[in-house]
Amino acid sequence: VSRGLGDVYKRQITSTLKNTLKFPATNAEATIPLPQMVNNTEYQVEAEIVEADGPVEHVEVYGKALNAFKASYLGSAKNVTIKFHVKGGLY
Repeated sequence: VSRGLGDVYKRQITSTLKNTLKFPATNAEATIPLPQMVNNTEYQVEAEIVEADGPVEHVEVYGKALNAFKASYLGSAKNVTIKFHVKGGLY
C-alpha cells in the first residue's frame, strides 16, 4: 500500500483538565477537539504531562472519533496541563 505525504497527520494539542472531587474520586475528563477532521479513528494519541499541581498516576485517552477524543487522568492533582501528540488518521 502506497501512501503520500498527506497521509501523515501530526498535531499537538494542549489542554488543562480539572478535578473538583476529593481524592481518590475524580471527575477530570474532557473532550479534546481535533483541529482538523480525520477520516478514520486509527490515529495514535500520546499524552505528555506539561504541568500538574499534584501527583498524576495515569492519563487515559479513549472514545476516539473523527473530530475529537476523550481524555481523563487518575491522581490527586486538581489541575493538569497535558500536551497530546496526535499522529495518523488520514488515508
